[in-house]
Amino acid sequence: MQQIIRIDMSTLSVSRETLPAEYAGLGGRGLTSRIISREVPPNCHPLGVDNKIVFAPGLLTGTHAPSSGRLSVGAKSPLTGGIKESNVGGTAGVSMARMGIGALIVEGAADAAYVLEVSGDDIRFRSAGELKNQSNYAVGRHLADRYGPKTPYIAVGPAGEAGLAVATVAVSDLEGRPTRHAGRGGMGAVLGAKGVRAIVFPGKGSARQPEDAVRFKAAAKGLAKELADGRKALTRYGTAVLVNVINAAGALPVNNFRHGSLAGTDAISGETLARHCDSRGGRTGHPCHPGCVIRCSNIYHAADGNYLTSALEYETITLLGTNCGLRDLDQIAELDFMCDDFGMDTMETGTALAVAMEAGLLPWGDFEGMKRCLAEMVDGTVLGRLLGQGAHTLGRTLGVTRIPTVKGQAIAGYDPRVLKGTGATYATSPMGGDHTAGNCLPGRTGLNDREKTGQVSASREIQTYTTLFDNLGLCIFVGPVKGSMAAVCELFNSYTGLAYGEAELNALAEEILQDELIFNEKAGISRYQNDLPAFFRTEAVHSGLVFDVPPDELVNAFDH
Repeated sequence: MQQIIRIDMSTLSVSRETLPAEYAGLGGRGLTSRIISREVPPNCHPLGVDNKIVFAPGLLTGTHAPSSGRLSVGAKSPLTGGIKESNVGGTAGVSMARMGIGALIVEGAADAAYVLEVSGDDIRFRSAGELKNQSNYAVGRHLADRYGPKTPYIAVGPAGEAGLAVATVAVSDLEGRPTRHAGRGGMGAVLGAKGVRAIVFPGKGSARQPEDAVRFKAAAKGLAKELADGRKALTRYGTAVLVNVINAAGALPVNNFRHGSLAGTDAISGETLARHCDSRGGRTGHPCHPGCVIRCSNIYHAADGNYLTSALEYETITLLGTNCGLRDLDQIAELDFMCDDFGMDTMETGTALAVAMEAGLLPWGDFEGMKRCLAEMVDGTVLGRLLGQGAHTLGRTLGVTRIPTVKGQAIAGYDPRVLKGTGATYATSPMGGDHTAGNCLPGRTGLNDREKTGQVSASREIQTYTTLFDNLGLCIFVGPVKGSMAAVCELFNSYTGLAYGEAELNALAEEILQDELIFNEKAGISRYQNDLPAFFRTEAVHSGLVFDVPPDELVNAFDH
């Protein structure tokens, strides 16, 4: 039986309850959003004692379903001021699920920093004084020395300690490194404000058991084969396979979204990344969590053959790279390592740096200047603190008008003037400018990506499927599209013993979205904010395109 564990940092106390029957069918994002929407005052300060941060493995996390090891992290966001779910791989989610933890809720706030030891029925509070101002990699080494190598953990870096809105929650990968991040929305700042420096899971458990084991095994086996056969490009090249694809489409962010393509992207492409991994002793085809058959992650080494970072992803290559005028894969990888080590979202941080360049504080492509800025963010200089509050706050403070954010959060590395369905997702998602809420990649929706007609409906459909995947703990590369739903229904039903069809599963996802939308309305985030920054409507990208999806369709995106 799955449990909810509550950890009150104000009193250093723990309570447990059985997952209520009314939460049947919920896991991951479904649980984090349901708990936050019911228990957190929408008008609370995100870093105050009334906010809560919830960790919930997906419903299928910890089973033998392929690519199902995801963990949802939810809270009121210090970046958007609304509800947030940030999704991450790594080893902690599977460990939690197999220990019978349906959700772990951290509330209140301590006067000092602690490491939480979660081992079956035993939870202990250990002083984290020796970890003050330590980077994520240093914290990971400390935890490995104390609890053993590859013991799963969650950690907050110096950015989270400092309360920066770009702060991530780091999760250990299969090698024990802090390379998997719940990056979006400032979740690291919320956990840091609670007085939690790390959560470690030295306990053991066993795989979650489905109601119909024979049927579940058959469904999992069939999906695993389909994914292994159909995702070979992701396995070989990772998400960086998209660099040349999105550049060819004219949707690559360049110099704060001034352009949609550039020459010479082969040097930063997935193909070049894979060649570097091969020749330098790195690795492609690396799983980001136990049981992943897609294996789109990588371990990237420097030219001298030494470890540099893991994993180097499309979003980082574009938002810390091309959008800042940087076009050197090794330099981008070094910045990625620094962000992982400090605990900072590469997407929000990269966009903030691009806005700083827009304001004239740095030249485009100034690699050394970018490194100095990252260091200033954790050193606490005035500029560093501003950068650490994200692109929106920085841009408004500096008087910049071209700020590519929605509801306070930086958009992803896909120009919405070209990929208009993804633009509709940026505008309407409860999460703010978040591609993982419903990415309408080329060919995914069946529409012409450059036409305005039908994009809001297509976005809503993809957002619904994606919400369901986040609830189940399935990687989005399994495919949040209609063609995946037969396999998803079979896994869900054989695991739970229910008999849901596609319509019932979509209704479950819609309920989750409504929880989030209602919370945001109460927090002051209105549907009338469902739009993109004005420059996307007035400045044409190189192909003459602007974002021209009708505003009234965006406002009414989730009307039934």
